[in-house]
Amino acid sequence: MNLDPFANSGLSGKTKSSADEIFVKSKTGSAGRRAAPAEAPEPMEIPVAEAAPEPEKKKNLAKLSNPAWDAEKVGFNEETPISVNLELPEDLAHKTKVTFELFAKTPKGPERISQGEGAADAGKATCKIPVYIPAYKDEDGNSMQKVEYYFLAKHSEADPLDGSKSPKVVDEKADRVIESHIVEGITFEFDSSFLHPKHAAKLKDMCALIGEWRKKDPEGKLASFGHADLVGDETYNKGLSERRARSVQALLVKDPQGWEDLHKEEKWDLSPVQSLLLHAGEDPGTVDGKDGPKTQAAVKAFQGKNGLGETGTADAETRKALYKKFMSDSNALDLKVKDFDSIDGAPHCGCSEFNPLEKTEGKSETNRRVTVLFLKSNKNFPINYPCKKGSIAPCQAQVKKKPGVRRRDSYKCFFYDDLVKEEKKGGTVTPPAGKIKLVGVKEGEDAKQYVNMKADKAKPDQGTERHIEAEVEGAADGTKVFWKITAAKENSKRNDPKAGAKPDDKGKLTEFKAEVAEIETSVKGGKASFVLACGLAGGDSFTVEAGLEKGKADGTLKVVTWRKAWHQVTREKGLELPALTNFIKA
Repeated sequence: MNLDPFANSGLSGKTKSSADEIFVKSKTGSAGRRAAPAEAPEPMEIPVAEAAPEPEKKKNLAKLSNPAWDAEKVGFNEETPISVNLELPEDLAHKTKVTFELFAKTPKGPERISQGEGAADAGKATCKIPVYIPAYKDEDGNSMQKVEYYFLAKHSEADPLDGSKSPKVVDEKADRVIESHIVEGITFEFDSSFLHPKHAAKLKDMCALIGEWRKKDPEGKLASFGHADLVGDETYNKGLSERRARSVQALLVKDPQGWEDLHKEEKWDLSPVQSLLLHAGEDPGTVDGKDGPKTQAAVKAFQGKNGLGETGTADAETRKALYKKFMSDSNALDLKVKDFDSIDGAPHCGCSEFNPLEKTEGKSETNRRVTVLFLKSNKNFPINYPCKKGSIAPCQAQVKKKPGVRRRDSYKCFFYDDLVKEEKKGGTVTPPAGKIKLVGVKEGEDAKQYVNMKADKAKPDQGTERHIEAEVEGAADGTKVFWKITAAKENSKRNDPKAGAKPDDKGKLTEFKAEVAEIETSVKGGKASFVLACGLAGGDSFTVEAGLEKGKADGTLKVVTWRKAWHQVTREKGLELPALTNFIKA
């Protein structure tokens, strides 16, 4: 019997002294003698066990179904709700968690975009998932302009649900403003931030409107933007507009100390107190800012009814009690500072005189206003405000940005103009001015453009460029018109001359990217136009869309390019084919 302990290790050639170094530990813990080898036992006959059956695959006890995009419109850079139905047996009713993964279809295959989770309620699991723009870029370094998104839903007790057959097409960025409200008719006295009690009814309506917004979107954030007229220095007006925004925000969160701070900063006289006493049902006499016997008696009466010392003097505590009563009477909301977006660390912002509603250099009560915005702002897609408290430098930088390109001509700040997409006054939508009608072609027909015929002003369908014109009924001069031109994928790839769009004959060409070119022009004399550069190829086609709101087409036109050889036989119906020699000469 071979008892060499190294026989199977390739070390059986060791000497006896090496083998003697193997010890058995004694019961006392000290090193013991080498153990005596035991006799090898006789081999036992062990019956061969039958092969174990294959384990039965776990049955899926839950079921996922009906992948859905719960928002009708989805844009890049927003959180959007998606959902699935979840069926659970009673013993798994506690397992409500569903995870979601969002994917984008790109030329290189699916790209994972984001993930989230939701708990099922009443058989439906919903998740708000971020819709980022895919990282994929084409050979020119351009991001995708139109993307199909789909999502995968998973549950621990169900087969994964593939929602690729129910994709969502996204082709524009999401607006950041959910709602906005110019506090129409609620204006400020010259060089003041005091919200006069005469506006109480309108302030009450505004607060009710904000309450409706929050019911529809509880996660939306508010922002208060103050404005000034053009009288005075831009830097001074920056501070004044900030105080006006603070005044409205303080009312919305019912913060009387906020108004007391404004009282001290602006050195309000006794007029605000007299106006607030009238609102509270006390008679201070003439609202003139003078501390007469009637005013003192009214202050004393108010103090007595509100548990304050009856001194007849409108001290800080009395003023704050008056502010609190007015705020509570005007505002039934329960808002906190956290319900407002942070703008340079504050829940409000001032725009100085840069965004007037009324174009005028003199005093304008209309421009001494506040706009309240309800925003899509969250941790995934925060709004990056360029605004800085007390500084007009960022404002001036925004004024210089993209000169002349504004949705509202009177707004000089590019950021504010871009943010305030659609303003609402008194709770009703201000409709876009006028209706668009594309002209120069019969309804239902394509516009033919004979690209290698000599350009002729009397014949707009000749030449490589075509003026596209629209009539805009009832629109004021300066109203923006948004043009979107889509080139057919089958179009020629020749690029001399290049195809694209220009605002006018001498304007800069906007070339097609991913078959799309977008420009803006303004209404003048009831009309708006742009120049379509068609290139020189025959058989190309371009679809033109025009609208008063970006992304919304009010009129559509198709332009098809033709070449000289067929000009004479296709230009007009019923024209007979001439002799070949005459045809060539023509």
